[in-house]
Amino acid sequence: MKKTWKTLGAVSCAALLALTLAACGKDASQAEFIGLDAAKSIALENAGVTQADAQFSTTGLDRRDGTDFYAVDFTANGQSYEYDIDAITGAIITGPAAAAPSSAAPEASPSPSVGPEGVTADQAKEIALNHAGLTADQVTFIRTQLDRDDGRQVYDVEFYDGSYTEYDYEIEVSTGTILSYDHDTDHYNPPAANTGSGTTTSISAEKAKEIALNHAGLTAGQVTFIRAQLDWDDGRRVYDVEFYDSDYTEYDYEIDAASGTVLSYDFDAEGYDRPNPGTTTISADQAKEIALARVPGATVNDIYEFELDRDDGRLEYEGTIYYNGMEYDFTIDGYSGAIREWDAEPIWD
Repeated sequence: MKKTWKTLGAVSCAALLALTLAACGKDASQAEFIGLDAAKSIALENAGVTQADAQFSTTGLDRRDGTDFYAVDFTANGQSYEYDIDAITGAIITGPAAAAPSSAAPEASPSPSVGPEGVTADQAKEIALNHAGLTADQVTFIRTQLDRDDGRQVYDVEFYDGSYTEYDYEIEVSTGTILSYDHDTDHYNPPAANTGSGTTTSISAEKAKEIALNHAGLTAGQVTFIRAQLDWDDGRRVYDVEFYDSDYTEYDYEIDAASGTVLSYDFDAEGYDRPNPGTTTISADQAKEIALARVPGATVNDIYEFELDRDDGRLEYEGTIYYNGMEYDFTIDGYSGAIREWDAEPIWD
């Protein structure tokens, strides 16, 4: 699920006061981090969910664009919640209220007209520009890609303007309706020079891997690389570097392709036992039964996507259940049958 970066309102005065008092006397070199338990409490309070009702899928310290934050994801009462909590102030950086408004009807652009086959890619770009109050000559398009979301065709439109603010739109093909949008107001200074080839890429993929390894305190002989891929983020070229070590801890890095700066990183500290070569795997049918047991009333006919995959050298089953107006995405360990990821949300969200 795509996360947006829009700052929400501050947490309650009582929570902030408690965090401030707790920070007193700490070593400033520790950046006065509030701690994971406090971050979870802030997210639960904002969602109106009790600790007993919440099932956490992701909790941990992360970093993006120089900001340290706690990622706190959980489900409760059939709903999924995703929060990013500032590690120093306890402010909610992203959360359910940061998404496009869901209480009102989806916003549609008055133009252009929709043909019998729906809108074209160029029309989707025009709809997004009209909504943003910009023109084609004021922006640089990163992508306009046809995709499928919740059973319908959509265009993912992404561009940035002269101040390097990034805009992301999801537009329904059949109607031209804007289903969701966000823009990143975390501006940055673009590189002042380039390599002379019209791009700002100056380091190689091997150099990006070296930077990530040095930051993690590891060597190439201690890890297995999954990818070192050149990509775009906020209008600049970056390398997405991903690898795991002998303990199967996964590391993800985003590195500026022009300067070599580490823009964000995280690692999966939820270690698991490496499967022995002779370990018996569960069958696809067993994995389906495990997932369906979490959705009372659903049957195998309600599983619309299902596949065997490999992540960090381990086998796992990934699938989606559509039932009673809800979409359930799951990942099940191929050896133990443990549910490693579970996400539930209304189908048309």
